[in-house]
Amino acid sequence: MLSYIKEEQESILHWIMTFHAGFLGTYGILLHSGNFGNAMTGNFTSMAADLVSGHFPHVLLRLGALLLFSSAAMISYLLSRFTSLPIKRLAVLGDALCILLVVSLPETLPPILSVYPIYFCSSFQWGAFSSARGYNCASVFISNNIKQASLAWTQYWIDRESKLKRKAVLYTFTVLSFFFGALTGSFAALRIGVNGAFIGFAPLSISALLLWFFESNEHDEITVSDI
Repeated sequence: MLSYIKEEQESILHWIMTFHAGFLGTYGILLHSGNFGNAMTGNFTSMAADLVSGHFPHVLLRLGALLLFSSAAMISYLLSRFTSLPIKRLAVLGDALCILLVVSLPETLPPILSVYPIYFCSSFQWGAFSSARGYNCASVFISNNIKQASLAWTQYWIDRESKLKRKAVLYTFTVLSFFFGALTGSFAALRIGVNGAFIGFAPLSISALLLWFFESNEHDEITVSDI
């Protein structure tokens, strides 16, 4: 079991963080008027509707969400490119702080404003957990992952190459992880309410422990090889 976890450490971490993204994204949707903080598609369509309807203050709030999402992506890239900071650990910590912030914000705020922390942290997480097994695989939304899973299974059925099966399994489990995270987020929002966000600490704690475990093993291997 430990050997499998070690071999598939990148994929396992990716799936756990995808579970968390599904959880937090669904929690945000259900408690903040349908605002999905993991991506910009919904924000852009709502921005267009607000612009046509003349709701200009809402347009500005959605522009703010765009700036937050974009800046988090840039910050994640710059930190990974020009520093040696542990970007994945920072993403896990950022998501934990996001939960605390979302829960503590006043309920009187406009719904889109209440999702600002999710926009920032989801984008930062996407930068930290953007691939696994050598494939680009977003951890915060699943449209392309569904496409890639469908194509990979089709290609495997035709060509029977083992690498295609591994690719198909990666994307399939990513989609399933997001869905089960969404189920958990639905339970948290609909059965518990605002404080249901604290359930999100469970997958984040597991991710933090796994990162510590993998990094400790990597350090031990380097030490032994040096001897």
